[in-house]
Amino acid sequence: MVSDSKKILESWLMFERLVDGSISNKDKKLLKFDQKEINDEFNFYQFFQEKLKTIKDKNKGIIFYCGIFDFDKLLNKLQKPYVLDPLDENEEVDDKKFSFALCFDGDLKCCYEQSFFSLSGYLYYQNENDLDFDIDNKFQEFEANQKNILKDLFEDLSDNDLINNTDIEMKFNDAIKTYLQKNTNGKISINSLECCAYKIVNNFKNECNYLHSFFVKDLKKALKIDLNECKNLKAYLDSE
Repeated sequence: MVSDSKKILESWLMFERLVDGSISNKDKKLLKFDQKEINDEFNFYQFFQEKLKTIKDKNKGIIFYCGIFDFDKLLNKLQKPYVLDPLDENEEVDDKKFSFALCFDGDLKCCYEQSFFSLSGYLYYQNENDLDFDIDNKFQEFEANQKNILKDLFEDLSDNDLINNTDIEMKFNDAIKTYLQKNTNGKISINSLECCAYKIVNNFKNECNYLHSFFVKDLKKALKIDLNECKNLKAYLDSE
């Protein structure tokens, strides 16, 4: 039987997971694609390369946000399986989420460890019948699998000495297009990137750190603790 204290920690963990993946239209660094330029032959490699030329910092990079959606759509989807109170018809949730963010350094090398997958996006693209309460374990398995997929798609580009620039462009573009369609069950069309955006950053690694909630790791550690041996934490949770 799960204790009330454990349930509180699990609730906090779910909350922090859902906080992840937030994105703001007020962020002036967040740039949208010109839909007039988008087609099946759109060259992501050349496009990102040109954008990176505007940044002189050696630590520069690009974060490519995909599958952006209104958070209230996810909340409505979760109402039935998780027995949530419906949103008030006058209540607006002015929050957007991204499903995943692909991270590339200044040489357009895909950084698998920094690339980020949000729980919100994972739930958003799940069929309603597949939703259950064993979310965290399934999400961790999904996240690890996605990073392996990225590695398989982009690993041939890791050694520029082995392939010429034309091959790099072709493989890079094919990898992005394949991943976009595969990871969203085909729901993101290459012909329309309206639900995608990108950000050119001066300090790539620092910017990637902000994609994550800083509390998730601590809460996962707390869930593994025997609360009977950690009286201060147990007392705090019992007071909630």
